Amino acid sequence: MFRNMKRSVGLGIVLVVAAVAVGAYAFTASNTIADGGQAGVGQATITGYTVSNVLYTQDSTDPSTWSFVDFDLSADATQVSVKLDDNSGGGLPSSGWIDCTQGASTIQHVSPWHVHCQLPGVDGHLDTLMVAASR
Repeated sequence: MFRNMKRSVGLGIVLVVAAVAVGAYAFTASNTIADGGQAGVGQATITGYTVSNVLYTQDSTDPSTWSFVDFDLSADATQVSVKLDDNSGGGLPSSGWIDCTQGASTIQHVSPWHVHCQLPGVDGHLDTLMVAASR
């Protein structure tokens, strides 16, 4: 009889010690965040640009390619890219997006916000101009 009681008391002590150890670990395993930072959701209206006065310049060494495209934007932009595609169904490859802030390209930051974009070796038969601009 005492033998079973000793076993129960021993088992009870082991359970109490385990509970204390787990409880102590729970209080020491916490995270500290010094600065909560910032988070949130906002909303704003995004307006597009109007592109006008488009002018292409043929390459003087290879007249079958364009060397530049010039155009005006309706507002200032810090990043401008252009892409020329074949909309006629002739199967010509796209120019891909061309960054108008590289090479001999320039962006005027006062009205009329003129863009002079270098087109390195772009096929002169591409007939659709796409402009991506942002500020």
